[in-house]
Amino acid sequence: MNPSTHDRSEQFFRFWRRHLIAILAVVILLGATAVSLTVSAPGAVRNPDNLAWWLAPIGLAVCVALPMSIRRRRWDRNSPEVRIVETDEWRQEVMNRAARTALLVVLIVQWPLGLCLGFLTELPSPRIAMAMAASTITIGLTAFIAIFLVVDREPTDA
Repeated sequence: MNPSTHDRSEQFFRFWRRHLIAILAVVILLGATAVSLTVSAPGAVRNPDNLAWWLAPIGLAVCVALPMSIRRRRWDRNSPEVRIVETDEWRQEVMNRAARTALLVVLIVQWPLGLCLGFLTELPSPRIAMAMAASTITIGLTAFIAIFLVVDREPTDA
């Protein structure tokens, strides 16, 4: 591997980490909005005064995600630096480790979350199920991305 390819692959790693941090923020924002919509009073969203408050997080998420997808700088999928990133065993191992840990986090959080939603709220069963689904997806994605970002550091030769 020549130095320019190595430098460009490192640049791609940094580019990818910045996007993952932005995606983490969008996941947390949209997940919190989804959970709050399922737990809120039934008529709260239909009120025109409250509608702007419910649409603000969605608009903010779109404002974050749209510039990420319309970036001028595209990476060619067949370029050598992208192939280095795709075949990097360290990144694949970190991805697998983050997925396993996120699954454990979701499984551990499910029981207390179900108890809290079931006994501490007076919601009907379908809304409790929707709140559980929204919170499970949010917790799983947040845990996966956060664990990946924390663990994804280059191994040091000590």
